[in-house]
Amino acid sequence: MVDYELHKEAVIRDSQITVSGGKRYLTVLSRLDVLIFGGYRVSSRHAPQSRKWVIQVLTECIVKEALGAIENIRELESTAHMLEAKLGRSAK
Repeated sequence: MVDYELHKEAVIRDSQITVSGGKRYLTVLSRLDVLIFGGYRVSSRHAPQSRKWVIQVLTECIVKEALGAIENIRELESTAHMLEAKLGRSAK
């Protein structure tokens, strides 16, 4: 990892998250690659917890994205079948 990547400005940023009801929370976001790198470079009693957390978050994100993509494909196929039916064409 290049040294400049470890500067605070390069690895974290402040962000505002708005939740239902319009309430806003100030949150600090960190780059995931830095969290992973730190979790594997640090030798402390907290390192295994950090690695487990990163793996859990990555898994949840990947699964969520995959399920979203599958849902989008199904929706597109359904729309295509509906349009083909309205146009009097047979579905493939």
